[in-house]
Amino acid sequence: MKFVNGEYVAFVDADDYVAKDMFEKLYNKAISFDADIAVCDMTYVFDDHETLSKGAEKEVASFKVDNDVIGINNSACNKIYRFNLIRPYYFPKGQLYEDLALIPILLSKANKVVYVKEALYYYRQRSGSIVHVLTDKIFDIYKSSEL
Repeated sequence: MKFVNGEYVAFVDADDYVAKDMFEKLYNKAISFDADIAVCDMTYVFDDHETLSKGAEKEVASFKVDNDVIGINNSACNKIYRFNLIRPYYFPKGQLYEDLALIPILLSKANKVVYVKEALYYYRQRSGSIVHVLTDKIFDIYKSSEL
């Protein structure tokens, strides 16, 4: 984060991929509504099929107005964030489910969250990945709620 030099920031996992116009669409929507966060739908990509995951329910949401951010997907990767919003926060190091420790906080602090109703982020689901293998790291999900 100390090297970020822009108005908005995004996160992409190394084994995932995005639509070529994802960031352009999210940025344009964020700018048009002066939003702190823009979110899109995600496609979960399995070996033999794909599944759509909705990013949100409403085009514009705000915890300050109507609590609609509660229905927004807690993944860090299908969003862009105004850098000034995210700057004071960090993901917990070395922990699984780190998105759950940070994203709800950012959603609650955002002045507006806008939604692009289009699957622009492709989240690979590999059967041997660390979140799909049962180890003691599975309990990191509880640590995320402790922050």
